[in-house]
Order: sequence, then structure tokens, then C-alpha cells
Amino acid sequence: MKKQLVLGVIVLTLLMTALAIVPSPNAHTQSDPYVTDLIAGQHYVAGTVSVWNDGSYIYVIYQTTGGWELTGTNLYVGKTDPATLTSAPGQFPYSTPYQSSATRHEYKIALSVIDGYHLKNGHSGKWVANGTLGVGPGDKVYIAAHAGVCGEIPVSGGLEELDAGLPEQVNVLATHSYPTYDQSYFQVTISGGTSLDGAYNGWCIDTYHNMSTEQYLANVYSSNGIIPPLAYLYHPENLDLLNYILNQHYIGKSSACGGVYTFGDVQRAIWTLFDPDYVPLVSMLGPSKLCRVNEIVADATAHGENFVPGCGQVLAVILDPTEIVWPVGQLAIIEVPITCGYETHCETAWGNGIQFPSPNWAMYFEYTIQ
Repeated sequence: MKKQLVLGVIVLTLLMTALAIVPSPNAHTQSDPYVTDLIAGQHYVAGTVSVWNDGSYIYVIYQTTGGWELTGTNLYVGKTDPATLTSAPGQFPYSTPYQSSATRHEYKIALSVIDGYHLKNGHSGKWVANGTLGVGPGDKVYIAAHAGVCGEIPVSGGLEELDAGLPEQVNVLATHSYPTYDQSYFQVTISGGTSLDGAYNGWCIDTYHNMSTEQYLANVYSSNGIIPPLAYLYHPENLDLLNYILNQHYIGKSSACGGVYTFGDVQRAIWTLFDPDYVPLVSMLGPSKLCRVNEIVADATAHGENFVPGCGQVLAVILDPTEIVWPVGQLAIIEVPITCGYETHCETAWGNGIQFPSPNWAMYFEYTIQ
């Protein structure tokens, strides 16, 4: 009986040991790190801070995006909650000096040297290591990731300014693009002495009328604004998906089902979103393939919900004929560029997390060693 009891204890101990060393299903690895935004100046996402660890090291990676560049970094990784110390990044135990045009920086810190800290003389000032070295699986560490960043910030233009400046009505002259042009379904010229005058790529969302080569008058609506009920705008809830499609630049890119995406594929995807029962006549579409159309629709459905275009992208602007006299006039959209003016700004940035209990907006976050 005693032998059986001892054997049972040994088996249970081995089982518990084995369970203890099995990685957590939520373990952060190089391919699946913990990621938080790198926030610049409290208002801009300048990139990300990624964290993961193996059995020997913890890795903290700064990666800027959107044209932002690193000008230097300061990093706290420690066992002491930094809120009990100070948010002064100059006191952090790890740092890198100014780096011109850097967009990525990685810290590789041995788990065996991660320490706790206290303030010298018990008050604000220099941070002093406690000498309690080392962390292992299940231990919590605190990370304060600070950086200096510089980037181009829009100071004029943008979507709101474009929306506000749209005219109420314009003259529209549209022609089918095929076979002379392969970037849109229509080539549209806007006139009338308005801010919108010019030439644009155009697309059809009205499956009940044809487009002639005669000029007509149209009301103008932003797809990002409040739109009154329009007779031939079915499924207006899909305008966000339409804006997503127009900003993915599919045309000319390779498709998983073969060939490259064409303007015909894009047009048929738009019809699918706004009148799914419509069976198009493809004579004006040029090369088109249904499986490529389905890929575009699937991508937009998966990723385009609540999409709002920004600087450097295009906005779908709706042209609604004031009168349709067959065959003149068709509800259509044009791609209007969203232009912005920029200035270079340099900002303080922090890995997004818990705000320090002080008047500034410095932040830190917690990470559990895997």
C-alpha cells in the first residue's frame, strides 16, 4: 500500500511538472508577440511596440509606421511598478541615442538581469537597482517604452475639408472607358465653375440606366456624409465597402484565382454590393473573371466595414442626376483625391498602456514572462 502511495505521489509530481513547462496557449512568440500602439503626442499612432520572450531573453521592438521615424528610445523593463518611481525616461535602465531616419529598434534583454528599482534617498531622482536579479515563467514585469519620433502631420486639407467644399450641383459628361482606358468604368469630366471641375475615374452604381455621351446636371453627395434617399442607390450601407475597394488599387495586381484584377472585375464587384441580383452585360467591361470579382467582394466584406478614407486616398463622391431622360443620366460615383498639407512635427511617444499617476501622459504596460 505504501509503495502504491509513493508511486502515486511521484506520478502526480511528474504530471504537475510536465504541466508547468507546457507553454501557455496564449504565449507570446516572435511570430505572435504582444503588440501595443506607439502613441505620439497623445493623438497620433506612430507605430507599434512588440514584446515577446524565449527561455533566455525578452525582446522589445519599436516599429514606426506612416512616415514616422525614431530619434531615440528609452526603455524600462523591471520588476517594480514604475508608477511608484518616476516617469522621467532619462532614468530608464536602457536607452539608445539619436538615430537619423531609423524606423525600427530592438532591445534584447536577458531574463537573468531584469531587476527591481527604488529611488535614491527614497524620493524622486535617480533610479537605483535593487539587486534582485532574474525573472522566469509566470513572473510579471513592467514595461515603459518611450521614444522620440518625427513625422509629417497633416495640417490642412483632409476629408472634412473636402466634404465641406463639395458643390451642390455640377455638370457631368461621362464616357465608357473600354477599350481606350483600363483604370475605371467611366471617364468623367466635371464642369460648371466649381471646386470639383476636372477629370475623374468613374464607376456605375445604377443598374437601371445607361450612360450616354451627353452632358447632364447632377446633385453632389459625399459617400462619407448624410445622403438623402436616392431612387437608384440600393444598399447605401455598403458605401464604406465601396470606399475600401477604391482604395485597394486592385487593378493590375495578381489574383489568387489567376490573372490580374481588371477594372471590369472592380465594376462587377461594385454591382454585386449594390444590386446583387443584377446580371451585367459584360461587353463594356473588357476582360473580367467571376472568381476575381468574388475575391474583391470577400476582401471588402471582411475588411471594409466602417472604412473611412484619409489623406492620400480617394473618396467616392456620388453624382445623382437631377433628371433622367432616357438615355441621358445615370447615378454614378467618381474617385476624388483627398489632398492634405503637411508639416514636420517631432513628438514624445509612449507604448500605449496605463497612464502614470502624474500630470504628464507617460504610459507603461504589464507583461507576463511566458
